[in-house]
Amino acid sequence: MAVAPTLTGEYTDNADVTSVAGGAFSHNTAITSVVLPKVTAVGDYGFGSAENLETVTLGNLTEIGEDAFRGCTSLMRISI
Repeated sequence: MAVAPTLTGEYTDNADVTSVAGGAFSHNTAITSVVLPKVTAVGDYGFGSAENLETVTLGNLTEIGEDAFRGCTSLMRISI
């Protein structure tokens, strides 16, 4: 899954997305919340440096890549 770096606010995808590619949300400083209920894997640096990201809701997560949430300085909650 690749996401445009200009996504803002809350992002929800109820489709059949099952993984977040490495770097998919990286350096997106405008996004604050991500809801991906079917995601089971997050690639390396998937959310890296998404500095304003506060909450992430994922599915039955079985794989988290290296530095997947590195630099997410506002992150308060990850729900799995």
